[in-house]
Amino acid sequence: MNEMNIILTLLTSLVVILITMYGVKRSILSRLEDQFTQVKKINQAIEPEKGLESNLDRLLEIISDLVDASTYTFYVLDKKGQQYMLKSVRYKSEDFGSVRPSYSGLTSYKERTYMPPLSISISKRVYEVKKVVEGEIPIFYVPVGGMGLILIGPIEHIRSKQRQSLELLCEQMSYLLQGLIVSEENRSQAQVVVASGKALQKISNISMDWKMMMEMMIKLCIQSIDATGGFLIQREEGFNIAVQVGLDRATLRSLNDDIETLESLYSYVENEEFFFLKQTDAEYYRLPPYFSVAGMGTLSLIRLDVLKDSLFVLWFDEGRSIQEDEKKMSLRTIIDQVRVVIGYQAGLRHFSSAYLDILKLLARLVDNLNPYTIGYSEMMSRYCVSIARKLELNEEQVQDIALASYLCNIGIIGLSNSLFEKEGKFTDEEFELMKLHSEVGASIVNVATGNDRISSYIMHHHERMDGNGYPDGLKDQEIPIGSRIIAVVQTFLAKIHGRKYREPLAFDQALNLLESSAGAQLDEEIVQTFIKWYTDKRLNPMITGRPLGKCWELLCVPSGICQECPVYHQKDLPCWEVDNNKCLAHGKSCNTCVVKTEYMTRNELKIH
Repeated sequence: MNEMNIILTLLTSLVVILITMYGVKRSILSRLEDQFTQVKKINQAIEPEKGLESNLDRLLEIISDLVDASTYTFYVLDKKGQQYMLKSVRYKSEDFGSVRPSYSGLTSYKERTYMPPLSISISKRVYEVKKVVEGEIPIFYVPVGGMGLILIGPIEHIRSKQRQSLELLCEQMSYLLQGLIVSEENRSQAQVVVASGKALQKISNISMDWKMMMEMMIKLCIQSIDATGGFLIQREEGFNIAVQVGLDRATLRSLNDDIETLESLYSYVENEEFFFLKQTDAEYYRLPPYFSVAGMGTLSLIRLDVLKDSLFVLWFDEGRSIQEDEKKMSLRTIIDQVRVVIGYQAGLRHFSSAYLDILKLLARLVDNLNPYTIGYSEMMSRYCVSIARKLELNEEQVQDIALASYLCNIGIIGLSNSLFEKEGKFTDEEFELMKLHSEVGASIVNVATGNDRISSYIMHHHERMDGNGYPDGLKDQEIPIGSRIIAVVQTFLAKIHGRKYREPLAFDQALNLLESSAGAQLDEEIVQTFIKWYTDKRLNPMITGRPLGKCWELLCVPSGICQECPVYHQKDLPCWEVDNNKCLAHGKSCNTCVVKTEYMTRNELKIH
């Protein structure tokens, strides 16, 4: 809203000039001040991040301060341009004398004689404040540019001063409305992408994780045969309950501690696929009392050969009579499908690996579209892995961080081509859309891996230590450690990478600014770990008098670019001492490149 602030400043200056230079009459000055106040009120009321309908409601509240009526409605022209669609309704509250929203959009607090239509034909468009009688009800139509229409009524008259104020307000609202509509369209698009990603994520998790698959299958079996609950027993260094639905904590704890009973249950299906254990059977009374206490009157035991040494158990309430043959038919159909799905899961894991390779290829492709981002994903991953190992995280965490950091910006592809192709600053609407890339990226990667930890690292890599980040406003240790590492590296790379519109910072400047961001924005321990890692490398006597490494190694530049560069074939000379080098092909100028600026500051400070 910077443009609006400039307008307000100009209007203020105009009022002062009119007073001092022309001696404007007090009555005219008063009207100007009133109008100025209303424009300022609009500027203060608008919050684009709240969404279209919420902001239209705020605008109607301002209108209600000017014109006293019982109903205020805001319509917006639809995309096809054939009709105005109802977006917001406010009614005058008779008990408090203030306007309140009607969230249904159709009914008020008390029965009214006027009900606003859901849509208005474009043929009823007006170009000035105009009174229209609908049936016997007088309504004032107020245009808001070409995209909006406000209806006020029932009301017989609007005074001349009110009309002038309305016209001024609606002229200012028309500019705001355009921006709000664009913002709403971007938000809707992003919500569809995120919702689709989460749906795919859920399907992927079920497909890739046999425990989630079994939980879903148990629920389906319970529903299909009208059972009460179920669980899966698996033998892994002794029997244990791997998946369960419907067991209370006490019974679950008793079962997991009772290896003898679990082995006894498994013995019933060693030689047959199905077995029903009823309360009328003598074997039932060999079970511990907690079975009966938990209401497990009849047990249905099914052997799952596809999962080694696994037993599928469903139970029915006490006193429930069941038809074994009928239940067996239903169970056999479901279990056959379980076997097929679990059999395919091994193949899906191989597919998952191929899918991840494709995602990495896409990330590199996006990097290489712009010379200023060549090698970015690879650098992200290498730096993040170095920090993770310096922090002595376990190898599984290190590998998860390596993948999450490589793919942390993959969600941009899922949002909009124009976002990652754009040069320069984002508009407010584009930035709101851009912020969703972490959620979209987390969903995409979870589809490929089924790994919640990796997706959480991507989801939260734009959170801040002070809680002012996105998407969830996490703070301090609430932010996953992988996300905190990615945030540090991403901040550093943003400073040492240039763009068309700005030069990169020198190495020591970038490191100092990174350190100054610790605490409020970045994790202080991780920042210091990163600085210590770099310091250790710079103190290595093996690099005295030389750069930290070859430019294509330090900047992860593809060999296809470097093989054409004369530096690639030099063993001893740094790139800035070789004529006709190809540094510009990957967005670098030798004087500002981190390879040279690190070397120069190290030699100036005699760090060796």
